Amino acid sequence: MTTVRARPTRSSSSARASRPLGRRWASGRELDYIEQLAFAYRAQLPPASALRILPVAVDANVLLRAVARVARGGTSDLLVAARKGVVRIYVGESIPGEVEEHLSDLERTTRVSAADLRRIWHDEVRPLLRLVQTGPFEHPSLSAIVARDPEDRPTAVLSLFIGARLTWSYDKDLHDEGYAERLNVEIVIAAQKVGQFDLSAHLALRISQQSLGAAGRAVIRAIERPGAERTVAIIVVLVAAGALTIALVRDADRVKQTAARVAHAGVEGLQALAKYRSEEGGKLPAIPVPAATEPSAVRLAHALAVAPAPLTTAELLAVLDATGAPVTVADVEMTLRGHRAFVVGRHGWQLGEW
Repeated sequence: MTTVRARPTRSSSSARASRPLGRRWASGRELDYIEQLAFAYRAQLPPASALRILPVAVDANVLLRAVARVARGGTSDLLVAARKGVVRIYVGESIPGEVEEHLSDLERTTRVSAADLRRIWHDEVRPLLRLVQTGPFEHPSLSAIVARDPEDRPTAVLSLFIGARLTWSYDKDLHDEGYAERLNVEIVIAAQKVGQFDLSAHLALRISQQSLGAAGRAVIRAIERPGAERTVAIIVVLVAAGALTIALVRDADRVKQTAARVAHAGVEGLQALAKYRSEEGGKLPAIPVPAATEPSAVRLAHALAVAPAPLTTAELLAVLDATGAPVTVADVEMTLRGHRAFVVGRHGWQLGEW
């Protein structure tokens, strides 16, 4: 069987970039604003570039704590980030049932009525979740966690898809087996700050798709005087935002003003990026790409988890070809149709249902 390597031409890349507004999720829901922007940028820039939507997997106990905080009149950084679109929450198929089963426990600890707790759960939390049917997915490393507690299996599967550092739970078994960490609010806050910086820059500069390719070069040429402002602006473009946040403007004075605004706005973003730099050198927690030796299902799930929009089979082939050993069309299609975690809609494949 021959191996298919997807190598998009300039025309196909431009065609993909022109379609973000028409692409929808399998439920028919339109892409939200940050998804539209991220998808448009994706066609022009490397996968590591912002706008970045941070995928996370959470356990029932994390969601129960979020419900409790809202019930007491507080806020949940996780829920706020999910509403803004900068964080995407994935849960296994058993998690909603576990939350509903334990809502009565919150009635005693929060002194909030069961009816109000159910309303918070159904109206403010449940709609933010992307439900993944992990089903009978098999992986050699799952045997240990299943032996300890079979109910932890769905969250462990999502951990294989997304990564343990972005899988959050207070469950001891998941921690001991290396599948999850405690909810890291600092990571969520960092994602919000960086995402807000990217969105603000986009709105201020009215970046067009055609200008993205020349972004970094425009800033370097435009800022003539040396100093901290020039340094910060270049770092924002070349390091923090992956050549995302500056448009090529032909008027020289306007380019200088644009670069200065981004330099000023980028300081907070840079501080957040530096503070939460991972050991691997990432700007936010690194999302390790699964090794080429991992099963195709794991590699496909990861690609879809970080994708800002549904992806076609051809786009998935291109992603897998760029991040590991090449795969065949037949292998991809068989894997996608063989696991309930993958959902197909009119415009492509996605991980989970929403």
